[in-house]
Amino acid sequence: MDFSAAIFFMVLIGGTQCLRVSYTGPPRFPMNSDAVLSCQVDPPPSVPEDGDNLAVWWSLVTSGGSRIKLGKSSVADSYHYNNFPNDLKDRFFMSTDNFGVGRADATIQSIRIVDGAQYQCEVENLTSHDADNVLFEVNVYNPPNVEINAMEINLDIRPIIQEEPTESSTENPMYDGTPAISEDPVEDTQTNVTIAQCVATFAYPRPQKFEFISEGTANVWTVVDGSDVKYETNDDGTYNVSAILRIDPTAELDGDTIFCKTWLYPDLEFGSTGTTPHIVVKHVTSEASIYIRNSVVEEGDSVTISCSANGNPAPMLELQDPSGNYHNVTGEDFIISRATMNDRGLYTCYAYTDDSTEPKAQDSASLDVKWIEAPQITSNGAVVSGQPVVVEVWWKS
Repeated sequence: MDFSAAIFFMVLIGGTQCLRVSYTGPPRFPMNSDAVLSCQVDPPPSVPEDGDNLAVWWSLVTSGGSRIKLGKSSVADSYHYNNFPNDLKDRFFMSTDNFGVGRADATIQSIRIVDGAQYQCEVENLTSHDADNVLFEVNVYNPPNVEINAMEINLDIRPIIQEEPTESSTENPMYDGTPAISEDPVEDTQTNVTIAQCVATFAYPRPQKFEFISEGTANVWTVVDGSDVKYETNDDGTYNVSAILRIDPTAELDGDTIFCKTWLYPDLEFGSTGTTPHIVVKHVTSEASIYIRNSVVEEGDSVTISCSANGNPAPMLELQDPSGNYHNVTGEDFIISRATMNDRGLYTCYAYTDDSTEPKAQDSASLDVKWIEAPQITSNGAVVSGQPVVVEVWWKS
């Protein structure tokens, strides 16, 4: 028999493999749910009755690579093998209901952590003897309950001035009356503070990454497996895992809230059900701003000038007008009910802390007031005065 005749003979007896099988079920299942494993034959049967020719063998693949046969299913006969591990036999069920569309299903009832493994689905066309198999992973997860706990949320990052003590003649017999040269004051601030704790209970697999997110600024702090992540194993194989957020607090955190989330898989995350209370960060004023709603007005118009500054506690605010007068504008706007030409000029907002005599921040803005006077016209029609400036007007009688 020549080569072409041999190929023709193999086609007639079904020796060429044209059947393909792929796993089409979910990649993972919630713990204690009924996990439906599905394998799809390609091409599917041309008519539903052709599904009666399919036979499927299900196997579990051990960590060492050997295969433990679980069962065979076909329309003609289905049965289990006897070497099931982990009482899987009582929870493993095969179905031929979808053989007509080329799909084989098997269900693991109340799937457990120990059921997570690699499985094999092998399909054969009993008429053509075409066969194929596919290996697939079955992963089990348990959705955790995620909560966030506030740790230290009343913070003070204002510099603590540590003055060097000075010596006097009574304190030091060697004092010669010359003033001591003091070094610059040392500033000390609160650093590396534990702000919050994120706790995930009854999680599987064990979370190894946590994120803390501030709602106001959208800052994100990532905590991964390490000294700031602790875990314990529960009797059912799940984990209780906690992570702490340890950062140097900044002023922008003042008044913010934080929530957290964690991952069981890169595409499967769970967030905390709530947030921390509002965080208090006492900090020194570093920025002031002034706002004049209408910076160009006419005489008689009303003008509102607003001063604001950051800082906690809230700073005291003063406004200096063009004449050099100071006005306390803490918690209120400065209002000019009827502007005059004397109100033109530069306005400066100063912010002070409780213990400071010099401003910690300032900002300035200018106000322009236009003088309005009815134009005076001579007998020949020429304008000789008026504000704003107007053009000459001529008419013919």
